[in-house]
Amino acid sequence: MFAKLLARLAMVLSMAYFTLALVLMFAFAVLGEPQALWEMLEIEESTPPPPLWSLMVSAVVALFILVALGLAYWFIEKILRGGATVGFDHLSRYLRGMAFGLMGFWIGIKMLDAVLPYLLTRHLSVDIRPPFDWDQLDLDIVLLIISVAIYAISQSLDRASLIEEEHKHFL
Repeated sequence: MFAKLLARLAMVLSMAYFTLALVLMFAFAVLGEPQALWEMLEIEESTPPPPLWSLMVSAVVALFILVALGLAYWFIEKILRGGATVGFDHLSRYLRGMAFGLMGFWIGIKMLDAVLPYLLTRHLSVDIRPPFDWDQLDLDIVLLIISVAIYAISQSLDRASLIEEEHKHFL
């Protein structure tokens, strides 16, 4: 019971924190104060503000990240709510949804790391554009590996659900 409560609290707090941080970050950037955005993307704070169109594209990527994380959290909540009474078929769907949410979150984070810094500074001349490093195999890769494993488990539970259904017909 305590673990479920702790997990729910962590999900609510992290979702609220990420949402508030991204909303404020982009709001200030639109108002011409991109320092928080630059800090998150590890860009020199003295870099001139980005054009509005690149901020809007970046905001869509940030929204995608929040939706993907929200989807993963939604399915985690379904698993926590169901507990041991969840059937194989439902658990399979919940795990698959959670896996897709985590994969989407990973894709969004990779876009945030690799694409957005270039997009937000593309308007600058090459001599003042900051250099970017992109490490595809950083610690975030663990999230992708775990989400793929969760997806594989969901497929195994699909098979278990079919076997369970066959056994019901015998009894």
